[in-house]
Amino acid sequence: MTALTTPNAELAYTVTFERIGRNHFVPAQEFKAADADELAELIYRFGQHYLGSREVEVFVDLEQGTGWFSCGGRNGGRFEVAEIVGPCPTEDHSGAAAGDAQ
Repeated sequence: MTALTTPNAELAYTVTFERIGRNHFVPAQEFKAADADELAELIYRFGQHYLGSREVEVFVDLEQGTGWFSCGGRNGGRFEVAEIVGPCPTEDHSGAAAGDAQ
């Protein structure tokens, strides 16, 4: 997958989840990432506690502004990705869910 960013240039993104696993009430999250692969890793870390499957993959298409979870070959949920233009409104952009140990 080709990211639309230059290496090492972090951009901020808002990710709005249609669902993760069976949970349809997942709040939108903000992440900072240098490319689609790094963003996918951050979304994976955030979403893994919502999923029962151990075979989870996250796919991000920055060109389309979409992504999805694959859980053992099954649809684990979809989401939309939007780049935040200007300063990111939150201070913690690590993608860590509230209450996660740092």
